[in-house]
Amino acid sequence: MSKGPAPGGGGLWTTKRDGEVKLRMDASGMGSEIPITVHDLFLATVQKYGHFPALASKKQGQWSKLSFCQYYEECRKSAKSFLKLGLGRFNSVCILGFNSLEWFLADIGAIFAGGFAVGIYTTNSPEACHYVAENCGANIIVVENDKQLQKILEVEKKLPLLKAIIYCSKDIKEKRPNLYSVSSFPSFPGVLDLQPEFPQLNQAAVKVNSHVGFYGLFPPSV
Repeated sequence: MSKGPAPGGGGLWTTKRDGEVKLRMDASGMGSEIPITVHDLFLATVQKYGHFPALASKKQGQWSKLSFCQYYEECRKSAKSFLKLGLGRFNSVCILGFNSLEWFLADIGAIFAGGFAVGIYTTNSPEACHYVAENCGANIIVVENDKQLQKILEVEKKLPLLKAIIYCSKDIKEKRPNLYSVSSFPSFPGVLDLQPEFPQLNQAAVKVNSHVGFYGLFPPSV
């Protein structure tokens, strides 16, 4: 999708990655609630339910859990790491894997960093993965395991905007300068000094692809 100002200076919809839309408001009911961003909603939830469990994942019979406070801080770390790796404003982080803690950290982290979160079906072929990543301007791709990694490596040379691949498992078989383990995020020099750029109320935060190849832009406001 191309970049540029929204048609007419702010219509009700846009296909531009950096487009701005007019927020729809009703006179009463749910539609009259003041819009807030994903970040502000998350922060309000942290302030209200900070020590309550937010995410849980079971691996090899062991549960890993994050409270809302921990979830928020890990998302900020992810956002800063994405910025350190070169995620540009209005560019994307693709996530290729099943539901996991890492999936959600990458998803919200991409939004916090001012980019887009873009999920890719795990059943996609390498060519289909290339189509999604190229269309959304992917700077970073997060992969669940070696099976998904091999798909991206097969089409990597056809993705000129791709700057880094993040591997969710600890043991990486491949050794490449642009391949990182998710566990290495906090060790990036200077990463804690970076400041994420949160999307505005009337700008998109998520791109979603359908089976027919359509990509939708979803705003960060709720």
